[in-house]
Formats: sequence, structure tokens, C-alpha cells
Amino acid sequence: MSQLRHAVDALPSDERLAVLLVCVKGLSYRDAARILDVSLAVLSARLLRGRLTLIGTMRQSLCRDAAGDSRL
Repeated sequence: MSQLRHAVDALPSDERLAVLLVCVKGLSYRDAARILDVSLAVLSARLLRGRLTLIGTMRQSLCRDAAGDSRL
């Protein structure tokens, strides 16, 4: 399983669902909010938190990989 998939799986469920619906499935914010039964503001907040967490997790993972790669 890829590092990104592990990072997505580690997100809290509310953030993971928002990220999957919008970023993976390509739904509009409005449609994703309707499916999750939340306001657009709540969906936007969940997406922001989820994306920031993914960025941080992937950055750490890439830095660990680079530190272990003697070719760098």
C-alpha cells in the first residue's frame, strides 16, 4: 500500500470522507456537503484540516526517505 494511501487511511473519518469525495471522486463541494449532511463551511474546514495533515505526513515521509537514501 502506498504511503499516500496510509496517510489518507490515518485521517479522522470526517476528514477522510471529505477528502475522498472531493479530491478523489471529484465531487463539488456542494454535492459532497449534501452527501455528508454538513454545511459548506464545515466541509471546507474538514478539507483544509485533512489536506494540511496529508501535506505534513507526506513531507515527513519524504524527508525520512531522503535521509535514508545515501545517493542524496
